[in-house]
Amino acid sequence: MKFIVKLSLVCWIIFISGLPCFGARRALLVGISDYRALPDVVKGRMLSDLRGPINDVKAMEQALLAYGFKKSEIKVLTNQWATRERLEGSFRDWLTDGTGQGDTVVFYFSGHGTQVKDFNGDEKDGLDEVLCPYDTDPKTGNNTIVDDEFGSWLRRLHDRTVVVIVDSCYSGDAIRGIRGVTVSRLESVATRRIKNISFASYNPPPICRGLARGVTDVPPGVVFMGASMEWQPAFEIRRHGSFYGGFTFGLTAKMRELVNPTYGELFDRAKHMVMDGMRLPQTPVMFADARVAKRPAFGGKVYESPIPKPDIEKREKVLVAMEPGEGGGDQDFWAIRKALSRLDFVRLCQSSDFFDRLLQVEKKSDGFSAKLINRIGDVEYLNTSSVDDLIQKLKKRLEYAYTVKNLSRITNPRPPFRIHLWLQDEDRRDFWVGERIGFKVKSERDAYILIINVDTEGNFHIIFPNKYQKENLV
Repeated sequence: MKFIVKLSLVCWIIFISGLPCFGARRALLVGISDYRALPDVVKGRMLSDLRGPINDVKAMEQALLAYGFKKSEIKVLTNQWATRERLEGSFRDWLTDGTGQGDTVVFYFSGHGTQVKDFNGDEKDGLDEVLCPYDTDPKTGNNTIVDDEFGSWLRRLHDRTVVVIVDSCYSGDAIRGIRGVTVSRLESVATRRIKNISFASYNPPPICRGLARGVTDVPPGVVFMGASMEWQPAFEIRRHGSFYGGFTFGLTAKMRELVNPTYGELFDRAKHMVMDGMRLPQTPVMFADARVAKRPAFGGKVYESPIPKPDIEKREKVLVAMEPGEGGGDQDFWAIRKALSRLDFVRLCQSSDFFDRLLQVEKKSDGFSAKLINRIGDVEYLNTSSVDDLIQKLKKRLEYAYTVKNLSRITNPRPPFRIHLWLQDEDRRDFWVGERIGFKVKSERDAYILIINVDTEGNFHIIFPNKYQKENLV
């Protein structure tokens, strides 16, 4: 089963009954930020707690309430209450025994996940995927939930409509590329949390050794939705002063915002928010029968009060953190810090806090060598002869970051009508310089369309209307 690896961050598993479901509803939401045995060093790597799962659970709870779930129908397990024993018992008592034919069941998990050796030969890649409860042992892998076992739990819910959302991840590369060509390298940053635990040794529970080869982890008739490809990292983001899983934030935002979306529409809008709104380097994926994808998500939407519009007049400064490198003295460090503080679009912060850019500076014999790292780990190298030279180079880049940050805040969550803009090649996000790019646009009403591009150098271009197509009324 590839509900963690093949769909790295978030997977939906939906059992579809033959008829629309109007039965009872039950949800079990699990979020683990603070693990009992973490932080710990395993295989020479520091394994850390997470920041977003508790907020993820709260966001998912609010989204389900918007779809008509009652508080009494939602059970929540967080941190120390989400042990392996309690999680399994709650799944059995609350979901399996507490529901019947025709009912709707939702299981949500946000926390660490990983891969282990497949002992029963049912995985083509030789690896099983596991969920990590609160009391997981990072050295031995004890108290985990292997996908084979989780699949046996799900088979007991065969006559119900079941939605499983798993917000965890297997791993991610440290290099991003276009068509196999490396275009940027990722540095480890404080805002990046990969939801993965690598065990020093692992001995599977008896059920994993005993399951016959060929037994499907999840019964037929399922829909998978995942936040990233198997080789991509899973990111947490900061919104409204708190951390969330990127796809979970996008998904729950669209659950609250859209009126009566289908599963396909809900996924597409969440995918666009992750890739184009948050600009996260991950590609959400969906596998679903076309008939099922066109059904109303969760049976239909309960209206919610409008989301307030942001104040576009209020500008947010670029948050810059600094870390001294080797060879640099305190005098140089504080001189750079003081010069940055004079820029009216910059606010300095600690490297342990959330930041927009992280600056690492080393003193060299001929000047300074600096790394300017964004929130997801993209790094730009700067070599300068003096502090003044470094500040001039940083000023241009930070001013660009400031502009982009404030442009990204302009949104209308409750527009009077909808406009859909997409690429002709819908699966593409990266293009070669000089390559032709085609756009398509659809509007519910007559509207004048203006498309602005901000390139990697911070230059602004109006790409529509243009000299080839001056009429922008759609």
